[in-house]
Amino acid sequence: MGNKKRRQHFVFQAYLRAWTGNNKLWCVRNGDEPFNTRTENVANERDFYRIKSLNDDERKLYDFILSKTNPDVKKALIEHSEHYLAPIGIQQDIQMISEFFKGIENIPEEIKDEILKLEKLADIAINNTEEDYHCGIEGESIKWIDALKNRDLSFYYEPEKTADSNERYDFLFFVCTQYFRTKAVKERWILTMKPTLNNNSWKVLNVESENISLENLSHHVLWFVKSLCFYEFIKKNSHLTLLVNDTDTPFVTSDQPIINLKADYQNLSNEASELIFYYPISPTVAITVNDENRDNEIKLTKQQVDEYNWKMITSSHENIFANNIATLNRYGLG
Repeated sequence: MGNKKRRQHFVFQAYLRAWTGNNKLWCVRNGDEPFNTRTENVANERDFYRIKSLNDDERKLYDFILSKTNPDVKKALIEHSEHYLAPIGIQQDIQMISEFFKGIENIPEEIKDEILKLEKLADIAINNTEEDYHCGIEGESIKWIDALKNRDLSFYYEPEKTADSNERYDFLFFVCTQYFRTKAVKERWILTMKPTLNNNSWKVLNVESENISLENLSHHVLWFVKSLCFYEFIKKNSHLTLLVNDTDTPFVTSDQPIINLKADYQNLSNEASELIFYYPISPTVAITVNDENRDNEIKLTKQQVDEYNWKMITSSHENIFANNIATLNRYGLG
């Protein structure tokens, strides 16, 4: 299983490398002065994907949320939740074994050593499982990222020409995953949900709001929303547009690299009723997903590039990235 992965990236480094020069990109963090740094130093948090157990009240609330969806989807989400929480169950079983042997005198040192090894493995699994999951998706995505950089949409529109006829579905799942995996989405969801916990609407479920940690629930609920988003994209046969930027103003990106063009990230109480994803792939190429464009490729003007960059900037959470400092200065950053 390897070592415990403590520095966990919610925007993967292979994506950010498109904005690097000499292995570094430019970053503005929380409005401070721009700095030049390596990708491993940004868009990460210690133990960000560490699995958190659910108590009885949190499970009740999550079950209530699932009750509002299609039975087949509900079944798949329950199976995912059980699989996701499995390392917690293993850790609890090991703790029970450890407690059992504590009541026995003269335990052989070999048994003590084996229990310690198992405890360590369980702890690593709790820390690494979701991180490893995202690493697997990232590895699969490189072929699509490279194709888009080369302005090639055949994997999406001509799956019969690829080795995998499900590439469109896999790509859409990747896009939804990248949107919902970030620190920005988690913290914004917690912020908007907090007022809901403070009213009495959950009393009918025999749930005590003070027993509910939105942090613990965030993975499960965001996976649920991500799944609904993915199924909706598939059902609508969502259109993908390649946005070509041949101007002298590069695209910027951020620690929320995929944004909903129809959302108001400055006022989260304004719930978006439409969803169009915008995703810059490099300083010269971006895409929109679920748009209403007629063309599969659009060449942007400098004004349009500025408009997309401003949307990315105002939708960012803590970090904005560019391939040169002049671009950041153009938008008055730092």
